[in-house]
Amino acid sequence: MLQLKLFSALEIDIIEHELRELYISGNRPWVVMYSGGKDSTMLLSLIIRVLASAVNIKKQTTILYCDTGVEIPYLKQIAMLTLGRIQSYANQLGLNIDIRVIRPEPTESFFAMMIGRGYTSPMWRYRWCTARLKIRPTKRYMTANPAISNSVILTGSRRDESVSRAVRIKNASNNKSMICPIEYIDSDQVLDYLECVPSLWGDNSDLIDIYRKAYMVRQNARFGCWTCTVVSRDWASEGLLAAGHHQMKYLIDYRNKLIEYSNNNCKRTIVERDGVLRPGFFTMDARTELLNMLLETQKNSGLQLIDDLDIHVINEIWKREENNAE
Repeated sequence: MLQLKLFSALEIDIIEHELRELYISGNRPWVVMYSGGKDSTMLLSLIIRVLASAVNIKKQTTILYCDTGVEIPYLKQIAMLTLGRIQSYANQLGLNIDIRVIRPEPTESFFAMMIGRGYTSPMWRYRWCTARLKIRPTKRYMTANPAISNSVILTGSRRDESVSRAVRIKNASNNKSMICPIEYIDSDQVLDYLECVPSLWGDNSDLIDIYRKAYMVRQNARFGCWTCTVVSRDWASEGLLAAGHHQMKYLIDYRNKLIEYSNNNCKRTIVERDGVLRPGFFTMDARTELLNMLLETQKNSGLQLIDDLDIHVINEIWKREENNAE
C-alpha cells in the first residue's frame, strides 16, 4: 500500500473496523449500491476487504448496479469490468456475493420517456428521471426478492457532494437500514484512497485516470448520465473530450440539443396533458427529430446509445398516441 497523503491509514482502519463489527454482529443481509463511480468503488473496496477478513461468515451480500441506459459509456465499461473482477475474486474465496445488474422498465427508460412520451429535459425542479431510472428499479428488485427485503443498505454517498445530498444523508442517518460509511470523506480523499490502497479484485487505474482527466477541466466534476440536463454544464463529459475521448463531442452536442428543444416552445405542444394552457411535452415532429438525431449520434460516435428494444417501445407509444387521437 502506498502512503496515503490526505488522511491517515488509521482513519481507514477505523472505517473497516466499524464495518466488520456491523457485518459480524448482525444477521441481516447487506445490499451495496454501486454506480461505477469513485465513491461507490471506494465503498466496495472497503466492503470486500471486510468480507475477505471474515470468510467463515456466509451472510449474503448483494451488489446492485443500476444500468440507467444513459451512463457515460466509458464509465459503464469500467463498471462492468470491475463487477466481473469482483465476482471472480468472490468465487476464489467462496464469498457469498451476488452481483445484480438492474434496469428501468422498458416503458420508463430515458428515451422511452423523452422521445416516446415527449417528456422535456429533466431540470432541477422537473427531475422526472431519478425515480424512473434508479429508485423504482431498485425498489422493484428489493420487493421481488424477500430474502433481502430487510437488508442493511450501504451507499457511497458523501456529505460534501452537494447540499441536497448532505440533507438526504442526514435524514437517512435516523434509518438503521441505511449506512453511509464514507459520508465524511471528501472527493480528494476518495481518489487518494483509490490510488494508494489496492482493491483486492485488481486495478482501478482506468477509473482514476478518467477522473483525473475530467478534473483537469473542472475540479470535482460530477459523473452521471451523459444526457443529464439538470446541471448547467456536463464538465465530466467535457473533461473526457479534452482528454482525447473524441466520441464525447457527439454526445455533448446531442445533450445540448435536448436543452435547446426543451427551451423552444415551437418544439412543444401549446397545452400540457392536463389541459393547462402552457408549453407542454414535445410535439411528435420534435420527437421524430430527436430520435433521428440520436441515431445519427450513435452512428457518428460508434457508441451504443439506444437499442432495438428502446426503438420498439418508442414506436409502440407513438402508435397508441396516434390511435387515441383518432
